[in-house]
Amino acid sequence: MQVDDVNGFLALMVPVIAVSLLGVGSIVWLVMSQRTKRQAIAAGMDAAAYRGLGPRWMALQIGVFCCGLGLAFCLIALLNVPDVSPLAWGLLLLGCGGALVANHLILRRFAAR
Repeated sequence: MQVDDVNGFLALMVPVIAVSLLGVGSIVWLVMSQRTKRQAIAAGMDAAAYRGLGPRWMALQIGVFCCGLGLAFCLIALLNVPDVSPLAWGLLLLGCGGALVANHLILRRFAAR
């Protein structure tokens, strides 16, 4: 087997693994947040205080994260950065981290209401 064959196979597997991990992570997060919400309500806390743990908020979090990741990919394409360079990985991590910070700020703003 040649190196190009291995690289091609790995390039095909990256999206499959990424989507699989995103799906598994979403399911685990949804189950855990609903369990936490049920336990808090059973303990006598107000259900309205935990509306941020529902599926709509999860969709917002995933959307913000995907926007940050997409912006990082656009920046990589605009700057003509090679795919395997450390700069490309840095831009991807910066985009994801920025999206997570934006998500935190959005959730904190809505939690104050």
